Amino acid sequence: MTDKDGTGDGEQDDISFLRTGDIIAMTCLASANREGVLGSERVCLCTEGFGNRMCSLENVSDRDLPPDISMCMLYIYNALSVRALQEMMSNDNELKGTGSGGGHKTLLYGHAVQLKHVQSEMYLACLSSCSSNDKLAFDVGVQENNEGEACWWTIHPASKQRSEGEKVRVGDDVILVSVATERYLHMIHGKGFMVIASFHQTLWNITSVSSGSIRIRNMGALFGNDILRFFHGNDEVLTIPENWSEHPQHNMAIYEGGAAVSQARSLWRIELIRFKWHGALDLKKQLIEEKEEGMGVATIYYGETIAFIQHIKTELWLSYQTSEITKKGLGKVEEKKAVALKDGHMDDCFTFFMALEEESKSARVIRKCSSVLNRFLKGIEALQREGKQAQDWNRVDLNEVLKLMEDLIDYFAQPEEDDFEVSQNRLRALRSRQDLFQEEGVLNMILDTIDKFSQMEAVPDFAALLNEDTQFVWEEISTYLYLLVAAMIKGNHYNCAQFASAQRLQWLFGRLSNPQSAEGILDVLYCVLTESPEALNMINESHIKSVISLLEKVGRDPKVLDVLSSLCEGNGMAVRSSQNTITQHLLPGKDLLLQTKMRDHVSSMTPNILVGVVEGSSQFRRWYYEAEVEHIEQMTNTKPYLRIGWANSMGYKPFPGSGDGWGCIGIGDDYYSYGFDGQCIYCGRLFINTTKKHVVWTRTLQKGDVVGCLLDLNIPEISFTINGHSTAGLFKNFNIDGFFFPVMSLSAKVSCRFMFGGTEGRLRFGPPPGFSPLIEAVVNQLEIGECLSFGDIAKNVYTGPSILRQNTEPFVPVLVDISNVVLPEFAMEIHEKLAENLHELWAMRKIELGWSYGEVRDEKTRRHPCLTSFQQLPQNEKTYNINLAIDTMKTIEALRYHMILDEPAVRMRHLHLPQNYQQSNGFKPQPLDSHEIILDDNVFPLIDALAKNTHNVWAREKIRRGWTFGLNEFLNMNQKRTPHLVPYEVVDQRIKEANRESATEFVKVLQLFGIFLEPPVLEHDEGAEKELKATQALSRTYRAEATYAVSSGKWYFEFEVLTSGFMKVGWMDVSASSTFDIGKDDRSYGFDGYLARKWHQGSGTYGREWKIGDIVGAFLDLSDHTISFSLNGELLLDPSGSEMAFDNVLVTDGFVPAMTFSTGQKARLNFGQDSNSLKYFTTCGLQEGYEPFCVNMYRQMPMWYAKRLPQFEDIGLNSTMEVSRIPATGNSPPCLKITQKQVLLIF
Repeated sequence: MTDKDGTGDGEQDDISFLRTGDIIAMTCLASANREGVLGSERVCLCTEGFGNRMCSLENVSDRDLPPDISMCMLYIYNALSVRALQEMMSNDNELKGTGSGGGHKTLLYGHAVQLKHVQSEMYLACLSSCSSNDKLAFDVGVQENNEGEACWWTIHPASKQRSEGEKVRVGDDVILVSVATERYLHMIHGKGFMVIASFHQTLWNITSVSSGSIRIRNMGALFGNDILRFFHGNDEVLTIPENWSEHPQHNMAIYEGGAAVSQARSLWRIELIRFKWHGALDLKKQLIEEKEEGMGVATIYYGETIAFIQHIKTELWLSYQTSEITKKGLGKVEEKKAVALKDGHMDDCFTFFMALEEESKSARVIRKCSSVLNRFLKGIEALQREGKQAQDWNRVDLNEVLKLMEDLIDYFAQPEEDDFEVSQNRLRALRSRQDLFQEEGVLNMILDTIDKFSQMEAVPDFAALLNEDTQFVWEEISTYLYLLVAAMIKGNHYNCAQFASAQRLQWLFGRLSNPQSAEGILDVLYCVLTESPEALNMINESHIKSVISLLEKVGRDPKVLDVLSSLCEGNGMAVRSSQNTITQHLLPGKDLLLQTKMRDHVSSMTPNILVGVVEGSSQFRRWYYEAEVEHIEQMTNTKPYLRIGWANSMGYKPFPGSGDGWGCIGIGDDYYSYGFDGQCIYCGRLFINTTKKHVVWTRTLQKGDVVGCLLDLNIPEISFTINGHSTAGLFKNFNIDGFFFPVMSLSAKVSCRFMFGGTEGRLRFGPPPGFSPLIEAVVNQLEIGECLSFGDIAKNVYTGPSILRQNTEPFVPVLVDISNVVLPEFAMEIHEKLAENLHELWAMRKIELGWSYGEVRDEKTRRHPCLTSFQQLPQNEKTYNINLAIDTMKTIEALRYHMILDEPAVRMRHLHLPQNYQQSNGFKPQPLDSHEIILDDNVFPLIDALAKNTHNVWAREKIRRGWTFGLNEFLNMNQKRTPHLVPYEVVDQRIKEANRESATEFVKVLQLFGIFLEPPVLEHDEGAEKELKATQALSRTYRAEATYAVSSGKWYFEFEVLTSGFMKVGWMDVSASSTFDIGKDDRSYGFDGYLARKWHQGSGTYGREWKIGDIVGAFLDLSDHTISFSLNGELLLDPSGSEMAFDNVLVTDGFVPAMTFSTGQKARLNFGQDSNSLKYFTTCGLQEGYEPFCVNMYRQMPMWYAKRLPQFEDIGLNSTMEVSRIPATGNSPPCLKITQKQVLLIF
């Protein structure tokens, strides 16, 4: 504003009423006692944010000590009506990351506001802590984010002249109320001025510091509290010297060029001397005594305006005086000292350049660090010199120092992986910070602090100088100091190079003995060794030993291993001396290299459904199912685990643990499963973050989400949908051998429901066109269970492999092989007559179903051209019937029913059908009459086999024509579906009866022609078949942990049979191979009550068969070297009558209990932690001197199980692959050559 008349109404509103975007200061009156005189003074709400989150009050009434107004400025970030705020809070997002809403909204009384501290960019908030004497009050400070209610305050008028809903004017007295706690923003006076949220009111005067709209209209103009540089000429700035002292009489301002132009000591801040300035700085109005609001039109612009600086009170002009001084290493140089002169010069003018935001923030942080650390160092010196009563020590706030360390570590934290350009910009900003702190000596100050710490900790009575709470904070600071050094040098070669000296390295390695500071020192060492490889030349054996010793002190710390790794390589070259030293001192104790990590337990659930690509199968190849999230809750510090997708039967076994070849945690953690969690798709422990490259979803799965899983085995391709929306991530061209099945992997407190369609969960968003719901792939009764279950371990119930995926494979018709069958001559003589009778029977049944003759086949009118005599059939139809008759006779022979020729039992004659069977072409069926023939019982198995083979022949022909199984008959351009493409055992009963009737009629007709059937002579050994079936089934072996092995004494445990299938129980030497079941080698001994056999390098008859509920006792006598077993308290005997199942038992590394379970079997183990729980121990075992295996134990004994999931196989001498080693050359590294051996066939 050049004059008052030029003030527009809009600009007047800008400086009269408060709006979002304005910068304000809040002041209040506080009572004060100066030199015994009571009075009041005005104080201003302020906070630092960095190193201290609490709010305090700054005195703005003291003319001798100017206030730091930069700490008092608050930015009106957002304003909402209370109703709008409540609606926003009722939303699911609950104010997460609320934005400012844009524009400049006028602030009204009754509105809720968010105030953002300008300097720290944090939000004024009501904290959850309480440090005042008022226990109903809360602390007021700043927080990093604006989530939740804590940072919202409602503004109310303090004067009756203002009312709710009225605009808030600049200079009004207001009352602020916290939305979260409904307490007032209140000022109290304790040890000093404090700001709290209390039930007591304080009137706050809102003073405008800067109008947001005016700042926008005057971009590039100079405003109060700006941080800038004064350029004198083009190459000099007004600055302070490098040797700045705390004694004012030794200090001065100078003009300097060179490095000072970019250093923090040349930065200045424009301080405000009053709060009446709302606009930009106008030189013409600094001395006008008018009470006009606003500063007028901006006249000083960065980089453009040339200005002189004059002291207001003395009217002296800022100038310079040249003198010659001597500097070390430079000799005599000219120095320009800033002075105040009565008469200025034309070359005393300055140009203003605003500092970069990063520079401004770094300068503020440097100032804060220097202040706190200098006070801290003085306090430590006073503590060492005068004890804990020293005044300088009592001025130190250790919590403030600790918070400063934490904030500094965050300030120097490496940027997160993001977009490349963004990441590079953040890295450049971080390097600038590190360089600036190094130039200003902050890094050296921190190192001095570390030295002071070491000196103090070496004092004999150091513990007596600190109380318990102070001791804890002291240790925290000690760790943070090293972490801070690491953060300040990480990725910065120049800063790391300072430590690449023998003295510095010895200083670092010498402090590794302190476990409290070892973590931080390891970070520093890793940074130095990776960023300054020249330090590797100064590493000696003692240094490496000190690092290795940490593995024994602090455990398998990854940071220790990182440091050891960095010692072995630098600039891409191996450091052999360090490698050899590490190998010599570390590898003999290989257990030090093992790393472990706790992970949430994850269960994988699956139904008994298998789909896949099988040659000749009736199964469809495009499937769809859904899974709905019912509940998800975080229980630990890790996020809930929920993945949904498909797995393959070739290798998906979610064993506890991680890593392919050693099992997996859940779906997508191996090479045989494909999972989706809402954001990423997983396979082989690798994932594609679909929120970056392929945008799928912006959040993880939540309650109510429905994930659709699509499997197209024609391409092949796996894709996913979420709530009906397609996702971009998919798997394509994967292996399709084996069978696929749905899987979901869940952690604790996660609930999800399978929906397969139909009666097994209505599909919400599918299936898509061309896909079938997975319910159509269900073969048996649907069951859902864990992919891998060991039983109820808490109750000592152990189980074998799951039965979920048994008998669920897709249906493939298997025909009786007749390729090598030769029919006898008498059978071939009648094959045409049999074919004719087959046609007559077919025609009779067709007519019974309502069909009639027609020249063209018509399904609607039921017309068929084949309803005519056999001689008049088309040649292809006649050939079909002849082949059918021959194939049926061959099938009978292939089923080992031998055909013999004899006199027929009855006379051959034709059926005389009623006249309504007569067709329009004169044809009337006349099949042979076989009702007088009675078949023997030994022929009925053949009839069932012929009926089944007939169904399989029909099914194979249907599949060849492109038909697949479906719940309903369906036919269109893309799909041919029928519900009858299922195994014969589950096919419709009417089809079974029709096939049986046809087979029965064919056998009877054979007898009419004098051909009789001799059934095969079958030698059926049920015992051998039972054993073969049991031994070929999948099995799982458990054995106790090796640390519980016994090599002497007499031991006993019990085994309760819960299923009647094949199981073995006994003892195993801990040196036995885990690849063998019990009794398959020479180091394990077992008993099997299913076959009533004992097992050791084979099997032999022993004992008797068990039944459900029986209890087997296992005895191990290492004094007499025998093993015995009992059943329900009675010792079992071998065929010779001996009670010993095994004698001459040799101990190698000690025996432990072991058991083998086949598929679907389970049993309860009792090792005798409570001897009273052993049911038959007192009957058989106690008197003989045996002890329960877990006697005097209270916790459960760990059990180990055998896994068979190899990802790699050894290439032996008999392998078809040959491996050759190719040594390294000057241009190539060493490598392996794999060759396929040539196979020669010699006849």
